[in-house]
Amino acid sequence: QNAPVAVENQVMIIYAVINNYLKDVPLEKVSEYEKELYKYMAETHPEIPGAIRDEKVLSPENEEKLKAALKEFTEKFI
Repeated sequence: QNAPVAVENQVMIIYAVINNYLKDVPLEKVSEYEKELYKYMAETHPEIPGAIRDEKVLSPENEEKLKAALKEFTEKFI
């Protein structure tokens, strides 16, 4: 409630949850995963959240980039 999340970040974390990227992340680490994901995406793949924000849609090509980035991040996080 008191910590608004940018729409592009909401899309990325919801996508990660729906597509089981967090299935091996312990429940107590989910909040840390979320914060680190936003930081990782902003630093290493800024084009992904930027495209979501600017295009207001998750295009098929951006979805493929997001999948790859989520896989890479989740493997490092775990």
